[in-house]
Amino acid sequence: PLEAPNSVLHWAAVTLMGVAPGLDAIEPALLSDPRVGAFRDAIAANIDPGTDTSTAVVRIILDDGTAHEARVSQARGSRERPMSDVELDEKFLSLAERALPAGQAQRLLTACRETPATADVGQHIGSLLP
Repeated sequence: PLEAPNSVLHWAAVTLMGVAPGLDAIEPALLSDPRVGAFRDAIAANIDPGTDTSTAVVRIILDDGTAHEARVSQARGSRERPMSDVELDEKFLSLAERALPAGQAQRLLTACRETPATADVGQHIGSLLP
């Protein structure tokens, strides 16, 4: 469980169990859930030297031998496939609202979005402090 947040096996297990990728996937309850552990133990990860490092391939082989495969050439959020402003805002709010009330998180996001048009960035940042 201690290494799970950095484990491709953990992320594959919880994603296949229907948990959306994000901080919820590494909540202590999931890290120690025996069902997640059993699923993690049933997964193998291999590096294919013939696959580009920006590509991910997931192959699932069912008990009956049926195989399913998915391939992603560029991860969402990479330089080649950047997130949209809407996606970035949603991600920011989902993370910020773990520590701040929703209204405060939204005000912080708005302030961040306004920063490039601000004449005095130092004053702008200072206005965000309590």
